Amino acid sequence: MHISSSVRGWLATTVAVLCLAVAWPGMAAAQVGGTIRGSVIDAGTQRPLSNARVLIAGQNREVRTNDQGVYEFRGIDPGQYTVQATFIGYSRGEEVVSVSTGQVTTANFSLARAPVQLEELVVTGTAGRTEKREIGNAVTSLDVTNLTEVAPITNVQELLNARSPGLTMYKRSGLAGTSSNVQIRGAGSLNASYAPVYYIDGIRFESTARAPLNDGTSNSTIQHRSPLEFIDPGDIERIEVIKGPAAATLYGADAAGGVIQIITKKGTRGAEGVQWSASFELSQSEWVEEKPTNYKACTPARQASSSWPGCQDPSSLVFTGPDGPVTGIPESEILRDAAWGETFVLTDKPLERHPRALRTAGGYDLKLSARGGGQLFNYYLSFNRLDENGVFFNNFQERTGGRANFEWTPTGKLNVGANFGYTRYRAALPLTDNASDGLLRNAYRGYARAASRTDPGEEPGFLGASPDMSNSYDYQLREERYTIGLNASFDPWPWFENRLVLGLDKYDVRETRFYEVDPVDCLWGEPECQGDITQRLPYNHTWTVDYSGSIRARLSSNFSSRTSGGMQLNARQYRRYTTSGNGLVTNN
Repeated sequence: MHISSSVRGWLATTVAVLCLAVAWPGMAAAQVGGTIRGSVIDAGTQRPLSNARVLIAGQNREVRTNDQGVYEFRGIDPGQYTVQATFIGYSRGEEVVSVSTGQVTTANFSLARAPVQLEELVVTGTAGRTEKREIGNAVTSLDVTNLTEVAPITNVQELLNARSPGLTMYKRSGLAGTSSNVQIRGAGSLNASYAPVYYIDGIRFESTARAPLNDGTSNSTIQHRSPLEFIDPGDIERIEVIKGPAAATLYGADAAGGVIQIITKKGTRGAEGVQWSASFELSQSEWVEEKPTNYKACTPARQASSSWPGCQDPSSLVFTGPDGPVTGIPESEILRDAAWGETFVLTDKPLERHPRALRTAGGYDLKLSARGGGQLFNYYLSFNRLDENGVFFNNFQERTGGRANFEWTPTGKLNVGANFGYTRYRAALPLTDNASDGLLRNAYRGYARAASRTDPGEEPGFLGASPDMSNSYDYQLREERYTIGLNASFDPWPWFENRLVLGLDKYDVRETRFYEVDPVDCLWGEPECQGDITQRLPYNHTWTVDYSGSIRARLSSNFSSRTSGGMQLNARQYRRYTTSGNGLVTNN
């Protein structure tokens, strides 16, 4: 579709006029309105409470106290307002004040210690923010900020593991970059997915575990990748998990397995200066399972056969040791017994002795963030970099990303927000544990250096593929993903609330499997040894439109009602392109 320059100019002018019309009431109020100013202190010690939350009820205005416990609202329209102050571990304070044009109204709060749980707010499965006690759905809320401060968490799956009742994680593998199977209501569906539906700041995103290119193994042995890797746990403020039939009722049949809503961090209004945060973590891990010990009985028949060189002459067998080639199996690794006659038994720990079988895994995780704001706006910015190597030589993952969240309150009735997240991801996955040429399968089934054959690519002690051959398997994926969200809350009257969310999840992947040109040994067989490359490019784009509205009514001093309605639209576009080439000229 072509749009002329005159039409584009008219659209730009119209958008500018609309934005100015929306912003003008708040700008005018800031010039001629009144001011509410005060402090929040501890009633017992009289010390100021910094970062206490102060808000004007029904006006969508909120600030935080500074280090001296002082707060201030500017540009308040003349009238009577209820100002509330809250701080974790303290009782809530409330004052009714009258504001006049050009005047400063003082509202000071002295909060008493009250170590009770505050009313928890939830957003998942509700029309706007709602106190948890007001809803009948089973919603679990996880305070991620506290979790990430006390434990080294690198992905969302680690956040969910064993922290939400009824949510089960089935770990498929310990490889870097692989996923877990998440179940909330069990695996009882006949033909539908039992995986939960995921949202981030109200935007639905693709979360289906991705299987790599077909490597000749069955689906049960493929190491799946998790799209959740694009989210840095340091950017998450809270995770809400909704269970039960309400999930399908509110989010459609796709959500029969539950809904997981991820809420990212926001800025701090009224903060003095910018609050910076930086962290750098180094990690190191080893293979923790017991490494196998293989045995092979060298009978007189095998001692006489050239197919079993380790049995024929253990002292002359050449194999790979920790420091390189070794000639001769040590006598300490040969079992002999008079009851066996001429038969002896070779022992071997292939994963322990071979220098290129397993390695020490490790990596680093860098996080930078900044948050702040003013009277009418707040922001949160972050950058993260993750680099992790697995215990296999051809296994790693790299993630580089950032997030920017903004909120603006031009008037007491309107709040506008924008969320943007961007991630670039790269990972390499080895052959699966049960693949014919996989490292573990050939190590566990090895002949303890007896060697039934010595074909190219094989190693005494490993059945079939050697560690060098298994490590040469080259499967990599590169992902680029960004999520964009716009949201607005408009409350024209204290009893009427409206909320609109628009969002896009753009998820592009490039998977590559490459076999080098190898005409001499032809380790991977034909036609791969001629040089072979296959690429798959799946593109998944998801759009979200979500509107909800609520009407509140006070029925009596003890009863109130809330009537809510809304609609949600999700559109998904999926395309996949596959290309392959064989008979390469060079490996570069």
